[in-house]
Amino acid sequence: MSDIFLRQELRLQQKLVMTQQLQLAIRLLQMSRLEIDQEIREQLTENPCLEEDLESQHQTAPDQLLQGVEDRKPSLDEIEERQTFSQDQPETPETAQTSPESAAVESTAETPQPDKDANDLNWDRFVEHYESFRDGGHVVRRDADETPSFENFVASPISLHDHLIWQIRMADLDELQVAVATELIGNIDDTGYLRNEVGDDLVEAVAQDLGAPNEYVEEVLGQIQRLDPVGVGARDLRECLLVQAEHYYPEEAQLKRLIDVHLEDLERRRVKQVARALGISTEELGRLVELMGNLEPKPGRGFGGEHNPYIVPDVQVHKIDDEYVVILNDDGMTRLRVSQHYRKGLKGQNENAREFIKKRLGAAVWFIKSIEQRQQTIRKVSESIVQFQREFLEKGSEFLRPLVLRDVATDIGMHESTVSRVTSNKYMHTPQGIFPMKYFFNSRIERAGSGDLASEAVKKKILRFIQEEDGRRPLSDQGISNLLKSSEGIRIARRTVAKYREQMGIGSSSERKKLV
Repeated sequence: MSDIFLRQELRLQQKLVMTQQLQLAIRLLQMSRLEIDQEIREQLTENPCLEEDLESQHQTAPDQLLQGVEDRKPSLDEIEERQTFSQDQPETPETAQTSPESAAVESTAETPQPDKDANDLNWDRFVEHYESFRDGGHVVRRDADETPSFENFVASPISLHDHLIWQIRMADLDELQVAVATELIGNIDDTGYLRNEVGDDLVEAVAQDLGAPNEYVEEVLGQIQRLDPVGVGARDLRECLLVQAEHYYPEEAQLKRLIDVHLEDLERRRVKQVARALGISTEELGRLVELMGNLEPKPGRGFGGEHNPYIVPDVQVHKIDDEYVVILNDDGMTRLRVSQHYRKGLKGQNENAREFIKKRLGAAVWFIKSIEQRQQTIRKVSESIVQFQREFLEKGSEFLRPLVLRDVATDIGMHESTVSRVTSNKYMHTPQGIFPMKYFFNSRIERAGSGDLASEAVKKKILRFIQEEDGRRPLSDQGISNLLKSSEGIRIARRTVAKYREQMGIGSSSERKKLV
């Protein structure tokens, strides 16, 4: 039996330490514009040493903001000068570095350093250096057509349920009819159909619950189906289309017969059989199909749900003097500064109070610094994307370049994980529209005789071919593959065409074929 003994040994090792400050920096980097606004509000509530800097937000008079807007656009130098994050702050080795998150990730190992004693810090100088997160109150003059419309960002549509309930309350119904209608409307899904999750006849179940005859409930359901949107509350597609056909085309008996009896045959493209069964020509059947195309198979989809997210672009790209300039969208973003009141509290006599203030001041300074470095990192990544995708900015999606995270990371000297976090949940407003920043990263598709293409650019070419095809003889996936090879020099397999087509929500050639 071996002896058991204790011993001491000295071992030197390196490891990465995820401090709370580093975790905060990583979390802020991944947040969208709306999330960062919410985080700032929460920090203002939790940390008394942080306060909103209202002075920097209102130091430009309103009448000065409009001067020269119509006269000229700002020069490139002016735009770049206005993008300075802290005009009064000299560059130090700390601020010249990349974000704390990227610095930590790019290090394969880092020896943890002991924290300095808070009493050894020169708090007046330390806090003064990061007293305020501001941009000098600059105003970037933009043409009205270059700025995204606020109507595209904010939307508060009424839900289908509320719309139907409002109509029921406005109708001349008795108390029992309102109760039955309310119960039925509560079982209508977002697409406008009456759902039945319990497996029983819903009409019969409502009749039993409210003590009404089945015929009475069916009559109320018929009234609901004639509300706006017409056809809502139907139990299947056939009933939905029949209600709309009766409402919009009451004289078209053949249309109602087509929907009621031959809907499945029509889906299988049995044109001649359906025309023969109805006793009409294929031209007349084509007219009926066009009428049916005016009906809405999902009457509820024109209404918003309970939650409607809206987009605020984090970055805007403008063309100034033949150059594309990245402008961080900080409109309405809360400015922060360290509270002067609590700075003075450091000189108090209460030791516990001083320790509390020191901790809160440190957290406030780090939060402001992390916000600044987040903005700087977003700007670096955005400028690199703009540099790579200049042809897209000029001509559109068909000219997207193949781009991966490594390309941008190498260009700006950061880790791929940093670029991935920066581009998550963020949007860029470009002359071609508003796009997620992830949109600009695409796999590479080889093209003979010229440069390679991005997969998104190939999708746009496929979409263009389908839009220009003959509806009576739509292109097959193999036909699209052959067309890409012959006209564009792009070699992709038929299954790749099918995958891209499905990703764009486009049906197969048989589904796209016109009936007549």
